[in-house]
Formats: sequence, C-alpha cells, structure tokens
Amino acid sequence: MPYRLLVADGVLALPGGPMRAALLCDANRIVAIGREVEDPAAAVLDAQGLTVAPGFVEIHVHGGGGASFLPPGPGALERYARWAPAHGVTAFAASVAAPSVESLVAALQLPFAGSPEGADFLGFHLEGPFLNPARRGAFPAEWLTLPDRGLFERLAEAAGGRLRMMTVAPELPGAADVARAAEEAGVVLALGHTDASFGQAADALQGAFTHVTHLFNAMRPFHHRDGGPVAAALLSGATCELIADGEHVAPEVLRLAYRVLGPSRAVLVSDAVPASGPGPIARTADGTIAGSLLPFDEHARRAAALLGVDVSALVRLCSANPARALGVHHRKGSIERGMDADLILLDRELRVVATVCRGRVAFLSEPHRFRAAPSR
Repeated sequence: MPYRLLVADGVLALPGGPMRAALLCDANRIVAIGREVEDPAAAVLDAQGLTVAPGFVEIHVHGGGGASFLPPGPGALERYARWAPAHGVTAFAASVAAPSVESLVAALQLPFAGSPEGADFLGFHLEGPFLNPARRGAFPAEWLTLPDRGLFERLAEAAGGRLRMMTVAPELPGAADVARAAEEAGVVLALGHTDASFGQAADALQGAFTHVTHLFNAMRPFHHRDGGPVAAALLSGATCELIADGEHVAPEVLRLAYRVLGPSRAVLVSDAVPASGPGPIARTADGTIAGSLLPFDEHARRAAALLGVDVSALVRLCSANPARALGVHHRKGSIERGMDADLILLDRELRVVATVCRGRVAFLSEPHRFRAAPSR
C-alpha cells in the first residue's frame, strides 16, 4: 500500500510566498496543499512553529559523512546519501575528479543502491579533466588534459546517462568540440577553472555554456581594465555558483555578486571535500583553498546572514535555482503538487529539524513531532 505522509500546521515556503497550511505526500510525490488538507490514514509530521521548505539540492559537493568522490569508490554514493538529509540535502550531484581516465571511467560506472530514506542521487558533475592548469586550484596538474571530444564521449558512455554537468575551461583547444558533444548529449556545460579573457568567456556563455562553477574561485580575477570571466558571468544570463562560507569569497564581494545576480541566478554550493581539520576550509600544503569543511546547512545559514536574505530567497538559492541549473526543476526544488516530496523543516535559526526524502522521513531531531499511520 502506498505510504502517505501529512505535514501539518507549518508555514510552507511556496513559490508564490509563505502560507500556513498542510501538505499531503502520497508515495514520493506531493499530492495536496492547503489549509483544509487532512488524511486520517496518513502518518503525521507536526510542523507547528517551523518553516516547511523544499529540500536543498546540492550540485557541487566532493563528499561528506565519510564518503569521498575524489574519486568515489564502492559505497561512497550511498554513504553520502544516508548522511546528507541530516543537513537538509534531499538531492545531490556528485562532483567527481580522478587522477586518470581509467579511474574516472570506473567512478562513472559505479552503481547507486539508494534507499527511500536517503538523498536522491541526480547524477555526476565532472569537475575536470578539461580544466586550465593555470587555474587548476587544488587539483594536481597531472589530473588534467586538453579537451577531447572522443574522451568526452567515452566518459558520457561510461556514466550511462548519469553525466549531468561538466566544468570546462572554454579557452582551451578542443573545448568547442566538447561543447557541441555535451549539447548533443544533454549535459550541462559549466564554465570554470578558466583563464579565459572576457571575450572568450562571453562567447562561451552566449553559446553552449549555461552555468558557472564557483564564481570568483579558480578563474582569472576581475580587474577594472580586464573583467575576464567574472564580468562575463555577471553580465550573462547563466546561473552562477557562490560559496558563502565567508572564506572562499569575501563577504562584501559575495554581497556585490548577489546584488548583480539576484535571487534568480545565484546558486549556493558547498564545494565540500571529505577532509577534516580546524576552520571552515581545507587547504593544500601550499595554502591553496581545496574546498569547504562545512555541511550544506551551515552554508545556507551563513548565506542568509551574509546576504541578508529571507527564507523565500534562500529557498531559491539552495533549492529552486540549483534544480533549474541541473535541469531537474520539473520535479525538484519547489513545493507544488506533482513535485517530488523532498522537504525540510527549519526552525527560526534555520536549523534542520526534519528532512523528508521522497515522502519518507529521513531525519528527525525532535521525535515527538512524528506520529505513525494508524494500523489497520
């Protein structure tokens, strides 16, 4: 019998604005929203005093919870999927890099044995190997190679339809051929790890590239006489990733970028790495920032504070916009009838109280809020 869950008496963060109401999940979909929605046969999740928002969609993450995607081994995707709901993440793309083509192929062929109580695996984001060595960030130079259409097609075939996004430096020889192949394969092209001029970046963003990987980081810096890829990204219509830990990008620069991008184009990502250590970021031996050590919900809280945004805008940054950037907005990223029942319950401090993945409670910090369905 299909599992039904009633999320009752919360303030729903709806596309049209907040509304105190209930919503009903049947199997993995939202089937009803309204003030009078009831179902005596359903399990109940009491959302009184909480905001009910769409689950966070994390499209740039290298691991967490003991799982690494650099590259992933057997069980890594499942470990992350089990860990992520405690931090509000209900769907994710695994950002993969590897030291060789063979290890990339093996990673892309990994099966995913998900569970109803885990985050939904949306596919892979390849951050490399077609990156500019001059802007490689923490990636070893030997992990990189020039863009090659044949290699792209081999990687896409290995992924079996699960390659959702690829970061490419558009100025490199062969990048245009890879861009055409990616378009044909339905893979989102992200501009990143690039030393492109303004003109090169602008041409790419007027063409096949629709997304920008961690704006400002690992790209030619903005200068008032040479705007480079940063200016091209801000002036384009592309969605742009922002890392809002206050370390990757200075708070005043983050606010300036958000002022330009607005709530419709900014995409919050963690770029989290499976490392440990003091402070919010990981660094290589030479001091290069290698990624964040913070989970996604902490990034969301920091973004809200640094940018001064309300919950409605935060939902767009963390859920709706990343879903749109990855092309899954028809089922993820908003609370509407027919959408996947991926939900988070947040308190006033934006702490995650409960997470619902495809209609099932995956995380609950206050057990008294849940009541099982009556037995028959």
